[in-house]
Amino acid sequence: MMQELKAPRVLVLRDGRVRIARGEWSETIPADLLPARIRFYTREAKAKGGRHAAAYQPMVEALTAAWRRIEGAGNG
Repeated sequence: MMQELKAPRVLVLRDGRVRIARGEWSETIPADLLPARIRFYTREAKAKGGRHAAAYQPMVEALTAAWRRIEGAGNG
């Protein structure tokens, strides 16, 4: 039986980096690399006929929301 995945937690740090965590795993991403990481997770979500979309699509959504917050903060 497959274990249900927890939703990723995302925190935009003061220095602009983004920390994403799910369970025991975490990654801290510099803001300038965030678009590349979003593309990576998007490709993973679509790979193998979308077989892993349940794992990766929430990551795409969480990182995209963080990117929008960062971009919005620069426009104020």
